[in-house]
Amino acid sequence: MTKTIAFLTLWRDNEKILDRSLSQLETMEDELIPKGYRFTYAFLENDSKDETAMRLYKWLRERRGFLISEQIDAPKWGSVALTERTRWLARYRNVCLAALDFWKYDYLVVADSDVHFKPDLLTQMVNHLDQNPDWGMITPNTVQNVADHVGETDLPSYFDSWTLIDKQQMQGMTFAANPFLSSHDREDWEKGHPISVYSAFGSIAMIRGEIPQEYEVHWNAEVGCEHTGLCEDITKIGFEIIVDPKLHAEIIHEEPVIPDPAVVKMHQDRLKLAEASTLLE
Repeated sequence: MTKTIAFLTLWRDNEKILDRSLSQLETMEDELIPKGYRFTYAFLENDSKDETAMRLYKWLRERRGFLISEQIDAPKWGSVALTERTRWLARYRNVCLAALDFWKYDYLVVADSDVHFKPDLLTQMVNHLDQNPDWGMITPNTVQNVADHVGETDLPSYFDSWTLIDKQQMQGMTFAANPFLSSHDREDWEKGHPISVYSAFGSIAMIRGEIPQEYEVHWNAEVGCEHTGLCEDITKIGFEIIVDPKLHAEIIHEEPVIPDPAVVKMHQDRLKLAEASTLLE
């Protein structure tokens, strides 16, 4: 039985990484199309000064999908936690999602252009959603090439701590291999058990296809990161958001990332306080 995956990605001045990113998608096709998967690509590019738009257009000519290319003089923020930036990102993703209304798909993958993943990540996420009807969205343990400074280990740290919020509304820890504060979640993470959370993204996520096609869900920046707004919409209609530590993706920073000691200490103090609270229960 053919399973269709819609692949939603945003691009801007990505010529430097475009060969690697598109090669990754081609490897995905080579491995999964013979297994019965079909792909629909929903790409949005805006304000690129390089050849990103033309190269994406050429790549898509022989594939199922579309490229929305805009020249709107939008600000270029970089990776910063600003509400105005996330409002723009929410708009871009919602434009892509609206255009996907003309296509049928079984699963929606939302991925950052620079995330590294292997094709089996997609098949594992599909299997998890098929086996767990209450799971609406699943994300992997996406790590970065920055060591675990909070736990002071050599393990790579979890990447998207801003979007990771647990069921108790506690935000994940930055520069930590185990990003959770709750003792229960920390134990499940170490054991490799999937964890139900309030919000997560991790640079790549899979959403059950019926959710965006049958329900009113969208990205918004009213609660912080735009992905948190989407996760809120998904949970409101009765589905769970899952982070699975056994699933893997990676962000590789080209330049060294030197954690701010004050940020590291803040999260270490948060963890000590959470551990002390557990002892008092």
